[in-house]
Amino acid sequence: MSDHSLITCSLLVHRPPPPSFARRVRSWRGVDRDALRQHIVESSVGRSPPSTATADEMFEMYDNTLRSIADQLAPERTVTCRLRPMCPWFDAECRTSVVTVVVLNAATEGLLIRLMMLPILPPVVKNTVPSSRRRVTGQSASTLTAVH
Repeated sequence: MSDHSLITCSLLVHRPPPPSFARRVRSWRGVDRDALRQHIVESSVGRSPPSTATADEMFEMYDNTLRSIADQLAPERTVTCRLRPMCPWFDAECRTSVVTVVVLNAATEGLLIRLMMLPILPPVVKNTVPSSRRRVTGQSASTLTAVH
């Protein structure tokens, strides 16, 4: 038999609203790529620049033309973003732990590839990884990294 009982309470805690900020975005997913290509080809960017144009003039022409095309095909709109605070217990130490786990998971993915470079492994183990995963870059066995 336990001497523990359920205890409940209500606390009035004032929680300020999360901070928000506005930013300008474009909806690029909805842009018709063929229409974008056609607009670029028909614009001054799609033609050879004048031989007398300076680099600054060409950059300004490029920037203005592409910005104009973007305004036509994917107009900017303002969205409000709210910074959502993490849980109070998810502090810097927890964040560091999560990053460490992600990095270690990524590193262990390439571990078998690095082990294949060791001459002591039998050929059976070396041939278990597809050839497309066997390419490596680096200078020595200690610095080899897998290329995916």
